[in-house]
Amino acid sequence: MTNIPLKFFFLASSCLYFLSFSTSYADDGKSNKAQDPERITVYGRRSIFSLRKEVRKLEVSFYDLFNEINIDPRFDIVCGIRKDTGSNIPRRGCEPRYLKTARTELTRFSAGGAGLKHNVSPQEIEAIAKRNKEKSLEILEKLIDENPELRASLIKLQEAKAVLKQRESED
Repeated sequence: MTNIPLKFFFLASSCLYFLSFSTSYADDGKSNKAQDPERITVYGRRSIFSLRKEVRKLEVSFYDLFNEINIDPRFDIVCGIRKDTGSNIPRRGCEPRYLKTARTELTRFSAGGAGLKHNVSPQEIEAIAKRNKEKSLEILEKLIDENPELRASLIKLQEAKAVLKQRESED
């Protein structure tokens, strides 16, 4: 009893297949000309993993270009993998060299000043980092205005980050 509908479905689909096949190759007097190939459009979404990978690639590309153009090594962007305090999970991060230096100085200060050239308070180190941040933003803006390749790289990076953010909010 249950095989009858299945046989009917198979028979009907086979008939439709052969009918469509025979009508597409019907002789209309133009058999000598090549027919246009079929076009198949596939719609899909990229995975969040591949979007994150693309963002990382674009970040590295942007920072490498910035570091190449930038003449002051204090403002170079350095990327690396580190583990936060109390965590064994390595995380990738990028930061300006002056910030990494300030963090090192703060660590030395908290360790009793070992290796410090002069006695610097944490407030002084934070003030220096803040001044460097303002200067680094000025330099970044200037280089982006002057260099169209750097500007295009930044635009690509921002677009990729926006797509990633939207995808993450959807899921």
